[in-house]
This record gives sequence, structure tokens and C-alpha cells, in this order.
Amino acid sequence: MGLLSGCNGLILGGALIVVIGAQNAFVLNQGFRGKYPWMVASICALCDLILISTGVAGLSVFIQKHKDFIVIARCIGIIFLLFQSIKAFLRIRKSEQLKVMKYCSKGRLSIILSTLAITLLNPHVYFDTLLMLGTIGASQACPYMFVLGAGLASFLWFFSLIFIARRLKILLSSSKMWRFIDLITGIILLIVAWQLIIPF
Repeated sequence: MGLLSGCNGLILGGALIVVIGAQNAFVLNQGFRGKYPWMVASICALCDLILISTGVAGLSVFIQKHKDFIVIARCIGIIFLLFQSIKAFLRIRKSEQLKVMKYCSKGRLSIILSTLAITLLNPHVYFDTLLMLGTIGASQACPYMFVLGAGLASFLWFFSLIFIARRLKILLSSSKMWRFIDLITGIILLIVAWQLIIPF
């Protein structure tokens, strides 16, 4: 059961962060420019891990006192995953390319503050990590394994962005590449949603 919870965290965490957005664009931009890229990736991943852990821990305590909340958590998770899956499939029809931010920061402190701002001032990060991953993770058989899996997904994603940034700059700027990523993301979200439906 622990392995399954960890895999769920890895898959769901990965599916939610693989989205074209300001944070991913910022990380890619730092990778392209070589401005403390690994530090930026570490900050983003650590923020995700802390938020996910906080969400799962808080909701785990609540669920222990309110067992019926597990059913509600599953329903919320299913609806959210289906919604995100539909959004991913709809993005496939668009021809937009990833717009890398034209941001140039020279100092280490300035880059740290910018990374924290882009990560923590985005309201979606709290919905995805604290609420959704926290809710789904707290309802797992082994919540702590779910946290480890989701945290690992975040580290793998951000570090992968830095690793391939310089080598695949043209590919990552291609709308076809992001259409493919959206297709895989949509399928993964549907699979995880089905796993939540099965217990019913």
C-alpha cells in the first residue's frame, strides 16, 4: 500500500506541475541564462515539498477525527482531476508556444527573492499543493509515502528543466512538444482519477 501511495504521489504531483506557466518559464529562463539555475530549481522543489507536506499533515489530522471526510476528499479530487484533464486536452488544440520570461537578474539575493515571489505569490500553487495534493494525499493509505512521491516528482521536474534547458531550447519552444506533454498529462490525470473512483 505504501508503494502504491508513493506512486500516486509521484504520478499526480508530476502531472500537476507539468504545466506551461510563469514558474516553469522562469526556471527555464534561468537555465538558458545560467543564472544560478540549480539554486532556482531547488527553491521551487523545496517550496512544493513544504506546501504538500503541510497540506497532507493538516488534513490527515482532520480526517482522523472526521472519517466521512475521506469520501468528500475523494469526490473533490475526482472532480479536480477530471477538470484538469479536460483543460490539458483543450490546450492541445491551441498553437501557443512557451513564452520564456525576459527577466534578467544579476544578484543571488535578487534571484532568490524573485523565485520565491513567482512560486509563492501564485494562488494556483496553494490550490494544487495545499488543497488538492493535501486532500488526496491525506486520504491515501500511506500519506507520508504520497508526500515523498509528490516531492520527488517536483524535484525531478525542475531539475530536468535545468538539465535540458540549454540542450533543448528550440524543442521546448515548440508548440508541438507542449501539445504532446499536455496529451500525456491529460491521460495521467484520467488514470489517477479512475484510481480514486475504484473504491466507490
